[in-house]
Amino acid sequence: MTLPDLHTPYNIPLTPILNYCSDLSPDIIQYLGDNTSAESCNWRKITKGIKRDVESVKEDYDILKASVLDPFLKASKKSKTIFHIGNHEGWFYEKMKMDLTCKDKLGVEDNIDLKKYKMTLVKENGIVNFGHLYFTHSTYLNDNHSKKTAQNYRKCLLYGHTHDIQSYMMHSPIDAREKILAKSIGCLCSHNPEYLEGKPNKWVNAFNVAYVREDGSFNEYDCIITGGKFTAPNGRVY
Repeated sequence: MTLPDLHTPYNIPLTPILNYCSDLSPDIIQYLGDNTSAESCNWRKITKGIKRDVESVKEDYDILKASVLDPFLKASKKSKTIFHIGNHEGWFYEKMKMDLTCKDKLGVEDNIDLKKYKMTLVKENGIVNFGHLYFTHSTYLNDNHSKKTAQNYRKCLLYGHTHDIQSYMMHSPIDAREKILAKSIGCLCSHNPEYLEGKPNKWVNAFNVAYVREDGSFNEYDCIITGGKFTAPNGRVY
């Protein structure tokens, strides 16, 4: 199970996904980056003198644990977790580098008990794979980001960051076995962020479930959330 761009404290209600997670009991729960908005280090608001919704780094992490990590741990205690560091978590590390007066350790590894959550950290722009299926937070935001991702990475790669669902597939005319799929898998946060100032966007609330077979081949499914509900691959509505 892969959860993209939760952006706490701006995440959508997660109860339906938690119920599904409890039924599914996935081997791995993957937090695909921008799991927190790192609101306390929101440079856009800081530079404009706008009051932040979260004032301290500790509060950012406390909200993430209370809203996401603890509920999913309770829903599926046997699941291992993977935590991708997205560009928003990157703000914590940037603050440590740029603020010479900062004496606190702001990194994910310093504020989250990795052992408690059976968690593996993936550095910013890092990639993990299971069989022939790869995952990353991603870097591209252009209109045709899935095509660019397919052409540059040349792997079957699922990613977040863009908050939409877009896919692009390539086949080699030389090697029929080469199949490349690049796909963004949506987000789990509000559709109307303050920085867009009410402008339209193409964001989609969704998450992904993937099944990887022993030979590395796989099937993956987007669960698109509409009106707070989705139909899971098992056919049940949550």
